[in-house]
Amino acid sequence: MKKASEKPIFFIVCAGRSGSTLMQLMLDANPNIIAPIESRFIIFLYAKYAHTRKWNYKQLLQFYEDLFLDEKIYYLWNLDRENLKQEILNQPSNTSFSQLCKLVYAHYISFFEKENKQIIVDKNPINSLFIPELLKLFPKAKFIHLIRDPRASCRSHCKAEMQPNYFAAAYMWKDYNTAIEKNKSKLPKNRFLSVYYEHFVDNPIDTLKEISQFLGIEFNSKMLNFNEHLKKGIVEELIEKNTAESKMKLQLFHKYHKNTKKPINKNSLNLWKNDLSEEDIAVIEKICMSFMKQYNYKTVSDIEIKTPFLEKLTHQVKNYIIKIYYLSPVFMRVFYSNINSSLKPKIFHNISDEIKKLNASSTNR
Repeated sequence: MKKASEKPIFFIVCAGRSGSTLMQLMLDANPNIIAPIESRFIIFLYAKYAHTRKWNYKQLLQFYEDLFLDEKIYYLWNLDRENLKQEILNQPSNTSFSQLCKLVYAHYISFFEKENKQIIVDKNPINSLFIPELLKLFPKAKFIHLIRDPRASCRSHCKAEMQPNYFAAAYMWKDYNTAIEKNKSKLPKNRFLSVYYEHFVDNPIDTLKEISQFLGIEFNSKMLNFNEHLKKGIVEELIEKNTAESKMKLQLFHKYHKNTKKPINKNSLNLWKNDLSEEDIAVIEKICMSFMKQYNYKTVSDIEIKTPFLEKLTHQVKNYIIKIYYLSPVFMRVFYSNINSSLKPKIFHNISDEIKKLNASSTNR
């Protein structure tokens, strides 16, 4: 088995709500792939550790502790923490940040059975904005560009209350794909694989075979019916522990993994046709027009829509803040996240309050 540092790494990049969670689950069902729940730990810790060339015990310990500032690592990643800690502390002084990151991936305990873990696949839409940084860490990295009809993606974003309106959702879709295409044009063609969500859902066998070939591993049929191959006892173990933390993990597991036991659902492909108004469709098509043509999505609206300057400016400022946020010192981000909960994913809002409630209820029994 290859050492963690020798395992090739691939990144799934896309605009949010493009089906990347489904792809991650299906790939993780392959016994030879490490494909964890999305986490931003690489980009979150990039500014602090990417340029570290000589590590001492204190720095390695701090890296380990900083990992768990990412709430998805803390609550959703299943890690053998003590084992991971010892391996990190045993790394030589000339190790690199990228090698430590791969070590973290290698210690992820999947919800699926694993055999010979050959490659790492990281899924996170935010990585679309940080491809140059990822390439500095992993010069041989390859990317799966997952593309979804912007009308479906924007509908999903607004329904989940992840974007305030269709202007914001459409600008997000456009900007993420702009960033991906910009980097795609600079790299050899064999470094990117474009996958259309609609084809992925309609033809999962062909698409997964194509992806497997791109990843350099054998196709495994477990990926197709991934929902039937979850390890047994995951939920039962959390219930049995009966601690405040395990209860919180159980809540998040059910919330984050509500679709893990469901098969592929084709019904969501065209929901936008019924759910979006003509004005909503017109807004999305106007903002995303250039890429819709490039990706062969046909427009359907004839309505003339003016995109307010303030909406565009607000989105540009937001994108700028995101870049500054992730490249600023960690302590500043932790402080700002604590006073501005909008920076956290919706499922983590008021998480500390929830834990306090659970601890109080346990104490009062």
